[in-house]
Amino acid sequence: MNGVRPGADDSKALYWSILLATLAIFLLSTLGFDGSARGPDYNLIPMRRILHQGSCLLTGCEQPPHPFFFALNLIGNALILAPLGFSLFHLTENKGLSRRQRIWLGLLVGLILALGVETMQLLHPGRFSDIDDVLLNGSGALLGAWLASRQNQGWCLARAVARKR
Repeated sequence: MNGVRPGADDSKALYWSILLATLAIFLLSTLGFDGSARGPDYNLIPMRRILHQGSCLLTGCEQPPHPFFFALNLIGNALILAPLGFSLFHLTENKGLSRRQRIWLGLLVGLILALGVETMQLLHPGRFSDIDDVLLNGSGALLGAWLASRQNQGWCLARAVARKR
């Protein structure tokens, strides 16, 4: 054996597919919809919008957000890049990086990608750019990489798929 585990090509193909699908969904969901024709709208103060909307839900305000959409925004932004972190962790296996470095790489790539998207939204009229989205997206990528690092050594998503063939 040359040091490559059985099914390694299947594993890489699966993780690349997950990574590319995540990128497509992320970019389409954040850049694919056109807003109204108003000028740029942004929030550069971390947690300001989340805390304001959360307090509106709890105490009431003039225009409280719908609880479902508030939760969907938080959870969706936090989880949308989790598959990216998960896939990156596995794709960087045997590349000379420690487990910890591979986790931080997932966070770094998630933050850079999210910052790029939020910058594009800032430049696009009718879109809302929010630093909270960058933080939530980066947290999701970190979560995905961390979960990948905690996987039981005897079980792997790609191996499970390869066995079913």
